[in-house]
Amino acid sequence: MSVEDFVLISAILAIFALLGDFIITFILGYFQDNYSHIEDTMSELGNKESRFKTILSIWWFIWGGSLMIFSIGFIIHAYNSVISGHVIAAAILIFIFGFGAGIVAGLFPEDPKGEEESVSGKIHGIFGGLGYLALLAIPSILANISGEWFLAISIVVQILGVGSFTLFLLSKNPKIGKSGLWQRLFLFNYYVYMIIIAVIMIVYP
Repeated sequence: MSVEDFVLISAILAIFALLGDFIITFILGYFQDNYSHIEDTMSELGNKESRFKTILSIWWFIWGGSLMIFSIGFIIHAYNSVISGHVIAAAILIFIFGFGAGIVAGLFPEDPKGEEESVSGKIHGIFGGLGYLALLAIPSILANISGEWFLAISIVVQILGVGSFTLFLLSKNPKIGKSGLWQRLFLFNYYVYMIIIAVIMIVYP
């Protein structure tokens, strides 16, 4: 496999994973009793007592691995043009996101809502949280590596990301609630951003 082929495959894998995460959780959530995409997080859909636990554990493992491969392809793609500490830092953050919110979170399911937190739930929360924090920082790091249009997109993504992530953190307050909605808005914002990067890697090899 050539370097160019690896970059292409990594970008396609990322698009597949990012789109698939929303599609799969939406479909499974429809068939899960008493599950709300607005009120409940994606992790709750794959909790230890969910009938979809195994399916989602496997999916999140594939999803996380795809993003980790994508992070490597991103560095290789940028090597001949804008390679810098910014690109390396962003790639490491994407890798951390895929590993923490994908691989580890898939291996250690969340606890069912209302139950006392177990070791699995703690690991899930810690690594998922680290993955989200890594994701949160990516646009500010990449904002200046390309043209003005990419800078504008990065600024918008960063603002929307901070806002939706803050609401997600505050959603444990019943007056705010809607944890599932804020989580999905947060992820949708950054998924679109990474898909744009993947498309650039495909169109401009």
